[in-house]
Amino acid sequence: MDESKLAEVLLRFDAVEIKLHDIAERVLKSEKRLSEPSGCDSNGRKDIPGTEKPKEFDNFQGASFRKIPGGRYENTAYCESCKVMLSAHKDTDLLICPECGKHPGFNKLEMPHFIKAMENMIKKDGL
Repeated sequence: MDESKLAEVLLRFDAVEIKLHDIAERVLKSEKRLSEPSGCDSNGRKDIPGTEKPKEFDNFQGASFRKIPGGRYENTAYCESCKVMLSAHKDTDLLICPECGKHPGFNKLEMPHFIKAMENMIKKDGL
């Protein structure tokens, strides 16, 4: 290969390398922006004022509980942060988030008590 062709190939290689670097930087910036909770929904889209969804979860005693029709709640606890279903630790039955490791400090046997307490609060407050 003659020197002029080699120089041309090297210049093209450098240009491709620069483009790849730019793309990688843009991807990192996008990932960082999407991971920030500032007013974004779970898909990373900005909230539009006036289009808020009705509150799907209520937080109580360190866990979130999903509302169901009729002023009731699912018999499942979710992580307040991740909104992932909590699972019971195999030895202690304490509930723990499989994503972030947070735990509300109660076990799965106590859940019906908390759900009943929340439902009673709603009835009492007329919500």
